[in-house]
Amino acid sequence: MPAYCYKCSDCECDFEVRHSMSYDDQICVECGSTHVFKIPSLSINKILPSRKSKPGAIVNDYIKDAKKELKMEKNKLEREGM
Repeated sequence: MPAYCYKCSDCECDFEVRHSMSYDDQICVECGSTHVFKIPSLSINKILPSRKSKPGAIVNDYIKDAKKELKMEKNKLEREGM
């Protein structure tokens, strides 16, 4: 299952949760609030790659992942009529 990063609007806690792509109902692990939003994730494997990579590859991968997540969120909101 993929890992997703969230931020709580109430207590400002950042946390990571593993769940399926279709799971939407997330609560804060610190305060239990439902006022959380998904933030683009950057896994530890991308921060500390085991193999050598070209300069800027980590940033490019992060940007690509962020764009993908934003596109998925936009499509979800369009389907919901927002």
